[in-house]
Amino acid sequence: MDLLHLILENQHDPELVKGILNFHNAMLQLRIPRCMEERQLARRSIDNQDVAGSGPTHDKKEKGYYDNLMQELATENTGLYRNFIRIMEDLFDEIVECVTPYMKKTLTFWRRPIEPGLCVAIALRYLATGESYKSLPYQFRVAANTICSIVPETCRAIVATYGGEVMQVPSTPEEWKEVALGFEE
Repeated sequence: MDLLHLILENQHDPELVKGILNFHNAMLQLRIPRCMEERQLARRSIDNQDVAGSGPTHDKKEKGYYDNLMQELATENTGLYRNFIRIMEDLFDEIVECVTPYMKKTLTFWRRPIEPGLCVAIALRYLATGESYKSLPYQFRVAANTICSIVPETCRAIVATYGGEVMQVPSTPEEWKEVALGFEE
């Protein structure tokens, strides 16, 4: 079950929601070193995936999951859509709408900004599956070093948007123990 649905389904039990969020936060903390290592590897890569017209970053619109697979699943099979991105389309659209002000980028002569919907899709897919930053470029046609920036930035935007409603970090050892007990049950 995805994080947002789990929180929404248990919103009547603030202690459980707190435990869920703290566990998720702890899991994110464990992923940070892996992200840094993958970022360094991506920068050192001999076959740089950002070379124009080559590698998995080419043809986002024609071949990427966001513009193709997700749209197809949304129209043909909502159950498969939910299985792929771990939330329903209406909640995905709500998240995109809410985080867009935090993620707006300026169009420049050199590059087109990656749209917020694609950023949210990448971040949710990463969080839901635990896939590496090296496999996501093949799915979404975005370079690994870019994904390494997108995921934390998108997570910060989601926390900035929904954090006050659903996220409370324990401040005492007793509160952390309550979180741990919640998972044991």
